[in-house]
Amino acid sequence: SEEVGTVDYFAVIATNILFFVILFSFAIFETITTPLTIVMYAWTQSQAVLYNGIILGGLAVQSVGVMIAIKILSKRFNEKRIMFGAFLLLIASFVMLIPYGNEPIPRVAPGLHPATNITTPSPHPQNITHHPNVTTITTPAATTPSRGCPWNYKWCDTTPKLFFGQMLAGFFLQGLGYPTSNVLSYALYSKILGPKPQGFWMGWLTASGSLARTLGPVFVSQIYTNYGPRLAFGAAAGIVLLATLWLIGVY
Repeated sequence: SEEVGTVDYFAVIATNILFFVILFSFAIFETITTPLTIVMYAWTQSQAVLYNGIILGGLAVQSVGVMIAIKILSKRFNEKRIMFGAFLLLIASFVMLIPYGNEPIPRVAPGLHPATNITTPSPHPQNITHHPNVTTITTPAATTPSRGCPWNYKWCDTTPKLFFGQMLAGFFLQGLGYPTSNVLSYALYSKILGPKPQGFWMGWLTASGSLARTLGPVFVSQIYTNYGPRLAFGAAAGIVLLATLWLIGVY
């Protein structure tokens, strides 16, 4: 077998960087979907989990179709060109998720359930003057889960509501770009390594992906909380654009 020293280190590093961005972008996507829909559409936590779960399930089915299509397309087109197209789809998905228009985001402050009066037999009728046979207990007012945009999110005053169809389109594009770029990263990386044992180098690829899955949620949650979806998705699109330019540069 070939010596480990014959590995193209530059190609290995370049692919690891691309794989990092791919997993980083998907970590941003899966982290932000639930809080985004709660804010934009005033869904409850349970509604957001249910509806987003259905959407992500649909994207999983879509990904299966994408994998089959990749196998066919890779026989007709260069894999690097398909990868380039996948990165363009990722950029388009984040651009599509940037809100525009004039419809304001719903502001739903936490509310209170009405206090409940419960009537029970009085254990001490001698202590009650007006109603000797009952004791009235007022339950504490229960706080309902907050929905819509919290009042401490100042960006809600200047950011319009994301159209639901627009969000679905962004999710659809993500469902095309992510599985395509993910699968092709492994394929290209394996070809770069060649016939030599690949366990060590595949470990580095997995590590770069794990780092991306760690940093992505921290990155997007901080930007989204402080500046809103426009800057969060704009920054994500910018990062993928830089990766696309990197792909062109090392092509």
